[in-house]
Amino acid sequence: IIKKDHTSIKQNRTSGLLTKLYLPENIEKKRANTMSSKIVLGKMGYGCMGLTAFYGPPVSNKQGVAVMKAAYDAGCRMFDTAQLYMQFGDVVPGTYKYNEELVGEFIKSVPRESVTVATKFFPKMEGSK
Repeated sequence: IIKKDHTSIKQNRTSGLLTKLYLPENIEKKRANTMSSKIVLGKMGYGCMGLTAFYGPPVSNKQGVAVMKAAYDAGCRMFDTAQLYMQFGDVVPGTYKYNEELVGEFIKSVPRESVTVATKFFPKMEGSK
């Protein structure tokens, strides 16, 4: 829940503790130049890993998109994902196996040119299958 004073309350998924997050009032004005003059990133981004992997069961697709939309509405324009952020074993019903699929679903809900996506992958090594 994002409040007018740019704070939000978030329940920690693993401990159940409530954490207060502070968001800068003028995120849009805080920009960072990149090595490419064609891309300008905000100084705040959202790491999407915990939505699908490593911190307990994944959130539903609907919840995941809502979380990213809340970050977007708060001014975040860079979203970080990776090939490895996935469910191992059986996929929980109502969720995507891969985090990148969930991020893609979110991107459909906002103007594409308004967000930057960072992703990581493992290259195939010589002799690997």
